[in-house]
Amino acid sequence: MKKIFLIFSTILSSVCFSMQKNPQIRTCQTLGGEYLVANSSNDQIGLCKFDKAIVGALDLMLFNHKEAILQSLKTFMKGQTNCESIGQIQTLIVLQGASLQFCSFADGSYIELGTLIKGSHSDDNQKLNQVLGL
Repeated sequence: MKKIFLIFSTILSSVCFSMQKNPQIRTCQTLGGEYLVANSSNDQIGLCKFDKAIVGALDLMLFNHKEAILQSLKTFMKGQTNCESIGQIQTLIVLQGASLQFCSFADGSYIELGTLIKGSHSDDNQKLNQVLGL
């Protein structure tokens, strides 16, 4: 029994340590979001969910550290409600099993289509607005 507990404790602590080393996960969780992972056709993408609003975790991390404002957040902050002219709609499979539509941009940024369509005035996006200082 002690052996099983020791193995479990070791695995749990390495998972927690790995998560804390990942700045995208740390930033997302520090800001009150839930970190998600999604699969695209050729990659895995880190996402950050605030209530019903979902954005790319890298986008959020760069914004939070004042390194860059990627196109996903620029589009949302400007009040645009579609991405056809500057991005493309892409389906991502969140590892929890849901299939969601995202706007993806040439700079590698992502925002969930519903988040963009509802805009910053929606109650569903209020936590994201707070994080972005809107």
